[in-house]
Amino acid sequence: MNDFRPMPQPCKDVLFFNASAPAEDLFDTAELRMSAALNLLQLVEFSDSQDLTQHQAARLSASIGVLLADARVLYEAAHHQLMQTHAAQDACAWPQNS
Repeated sequence: MNDFRPMPQPCKDVLFFNASAPAEDLFDTAELRMSAALNLLQLVEFSDSQDLTQHQAARLSASIGVLLADARVLYEAAHHQLMQTHAAQDACAWPQNS
């Protein structure tokens, strides 16, 4: 069963993710976005240029913000999937009272 939810964005009917996807897939997708944000930060950290303008810094910050917001909702969905899986497994482990 698919559970499509909007990603963080100004228009809610554009980009979606499947919240019922396997937790591992959600986690891997979140990790990809987190790594992309970290790579951008490392490019700035290790660049030789000290001439990063306020406008460039704002654009970089906005780009990183989008990646981190995506990562956050994907991590939350993965966590929710794992919690549901564990709850279902725990429910099956306990004998039912008749």
